[in-house]
Amino acid sequence: MLLLQTLVASYFTLEQRHSGSYREYHKMLENAERETSLTLRGWWFGRATHILNCMKFRGDASAADISRKLLHTRSKMKEWQTSMSSKVEKIFVPSINTHRGHPHDKPSFITDGWLLDLEEFSQKKLLENINPASLSEDDVVSRERTQFEAASLKIQNASHSLHDWFLHLGEERFADMYRGYFNLFPSEQILPDMYKLHLEGRSYLCFTLGVTFFEKILGDVIFSKVQKEDLVPTKLSEILVHPHLMEVLGPDIIFLLRTFIGPLHGLNLRNVVWHGFVSPSEFPDIYTSFFMLKILTLQPHLIPHLMSRRPSIDLFTLSSAHSLVSPNPLLGNLETEEFDQIRRLLSTSSFPIPKMETLWESAFIEFKIRPTEVRALNLIFPPLEHSLRRIFVATNNCATKLLTAENDSLYTTLDIILNQTFDDGPNRIFECLGDSISCALYDLFIWKEGHRVRDLVSHGFVDPYKIPRELADTILGIALGICMKFDTYNVDYQAYRKTLCPSLQRCLDFIEFYVPKYHPKMHLQNEITELYGKFQDYRKFCEKECSSPDWKKVPDYLEPIFAGFSSKYRRNAVFSENGKLETLKVRCNLPCSARELIQIGILRKLVSFCKEILEEVERNFNEISQMVRDRTAWKRHRKTHAHIQAQLGVFYWMVALHMTIVEDKFLNCDSDTSFSLKCYNVMGSIHSNSCRKEWSRALNMHTAFVCDKVGAEGVTMLTKKEMISFWGDLPSYLQSLKDAAAEMRRYETSEAFWEHIENGEIPDQTKSLGGQDVDERLKDVEDE
Repeated sequence: MLLLQTLVASYFTLEQRHSGSYREYHKMLENAERETSLTLRGWWFGRATHILNCMKFRGDASAADISRKLLHTRSKMKEWQTSMSSKVEKIFVPSINTHRGHPHDKPSFITDGWLLDLEEFSQKKLLENINPASLSEDDVVSRERTQFEAASLKIQNASHSLHDWFLHLGEERFADMYRGYFNLFPSEQILPDMYKLHLEGRSYLCFTLGVTFFEKILGDVIFSKVQKEDLVPTKLSEILVHPHLMEVLGPDIIFLLRTFIGPLHGLNLRNVVWHGFVSPSEFPDIYTSFFMLKILTLQPHLIPHLMSRRPSIDLFTLSSAHSLVSPNPLLGNLETEEFDQIRRLLSTSSFPIPKMETLWESAFIEFKIRPTEVRALNLIFPPLEHSLRRIFVATNNCATKLLTAENDSLYTTLDIILNQTFDDGPNRIFECLGDSISCALYDLFIWKEGHRVRDLVSHGFVDPYKIPRELADTILGIALGICMKFDTYNVDYQAYRKTLCPSLQRCLDFIEFYVPKYHPKMHLQNEITELYGKFQDYRKFCEKECSSPDWKKVPDYLEPIFAGFSSKYRRNAVFSENGKLETLKVRCNLPCSARELIQIGILRKLVSFCKEILEEVERNFNEISQMVRDRTAWKRHRKTHAHIQAQLGVFYWMVALHMTIVEDKFLNCDSDTSFSLKCYNVMGSIHSNSCRKEWSRALNMHTAFVCDKVGAEGVTMLTKKEMISFWGDLPSYLQSLKDAAAEMRRYETSEAFWEHIENGEIPDQTKSLGGQDVDERLKDVEDE
């Protein structure tokens, strides 16, 4: 009978899973059919392909039925269209009817010195075909857009005319003609290397490298004038309109630069390329020829004003760059068989946009064959951003316009894609990516402590010859890990992992079990661990200096308070004789709410106060002790020495209490800041009084905080207002902890909790309470 019941239950479970998978599959198809963008449709068909592969792996339906559907969804998954709006494409893509110059004939606008004739590219010349009547006097934006569009067409024609001639020069002649201009960039080898890339047909890579170095040079001109790095704009569009740069180059050259690489209304080549809107096959190589000639032409104008340059960043010496690096190489030397599997992964994963697959592949080729890490990073960052942009638009069901480059609205950049909220609601991309990938992307692109490596590379701040190979290896490994997350064949972690080569296995494990480096919770966790180390040092100090061992016993007035905390949060470092420190386990979730970030900031400051108070007590006591031993202490010094010595244990348990409060709030992910602010207020005041050596007043503040009611005995140095301000009302706080725990227990025994678990969902209450690993939390519930 029991066996029969088990078989029936298994049958219904299988049927439920089978029908659920089909419902999810049809939902993905509905999403795909609803989209007008082929690129977004390809994403939904990719998700549908993954569901079908999961069903095939589990044997949920007939093989013939699934195989037929797989053929359909796989073909649709590869559909894509241009990521530029029609207006941008009209300006960006050159006309096929434009006349191309003969490779042996020097174009008319090239001077005898083999540079651009800037007179031919003055604002007047670029706008000579505009009808003045078409320019709106009232609408500045409309007038500027019309001017930039007209100037863009002129630049296109010029680029066509000089392109074949410029490439026909060859490496040797190029070096002979322009060697005196190579000193514009930090290394004189950069421009020859760029020209070689251009000759080899890798014009896209040549442009991405050149535009980053050129942007930094323009910023250095401003820096030479202001001598303060904070006064140099960080955005290229702001640099190009800076008064100091205008003074150096003049309005005509500035207009030419703005048309070519500047704001939205012109060609805007820098942003269109670096934000991943065009693939190498879509990028017109004629623009690279014009850009290189323009750099060479502007060298005599810029060099006299580069008296001082901002130093390029050496990533070998940047601690944050080393913190990001995997402990062991992920890709290593990439053997041929491994590279073939990477190529297959890029084809079967729904993460890379199909038109960008060659760009992804080029990044790994640069990393494998040519050990030039800067090239690999220049090639991987744009397609990685655009793939994330597609998921952002799809998961948030927002306007397709956010997926494309527009000339009348700001681009959807990483700051928007990975912002924790979108359109007054949660950003749904984090649900799709998961915590480990989200934390890895935040370490790379968002958290300021990580120095945002992508920004450093894309704005030319990095020394191209001083990028650790280990850092490039980790970044490329993270990108591959995301590809594997969305590989349509990744239907079971263990089974999928066995099919991978060693390099991909390491990448998958690294991203699956990624440990955040710069998440605010990790900072707090590290600071708590550091505080516990200091706490143990202070414990040894007390053992040495206190005449009586009574200080080790929890004071009577604190006994009921400590008893009110869950035993789970009683750290061995505080309550045991051996001082053993357990490892904190926290869940670094994304997104973090604003209240959560505020709470973490308060707790970090509270931890800092605790550490500094212990240091101040120890330092002052040692100073006075030395005076006593040297017999240079006055009566008031000896009195202070005796007073502090008698209260060393009080400071020990004062900090122990606040450490327990911090950890309780931290591990419970409690975002209620009211009590944290009260602790912050008390410890901040105790800290400032300790720094002023007002020890009695500092101890009065602690007494006021822990007493049962306002105005308890022993508080003689505080005003009535101060006593009210510092009173912690700890019984009420401890009662609130008990109520929250009871509510959690009621929820965990409810049907709603187990419905969430059966559906594979993480209940919201489990996310916000007990910030430990979810599997560990469920085990606790089952044990109870």
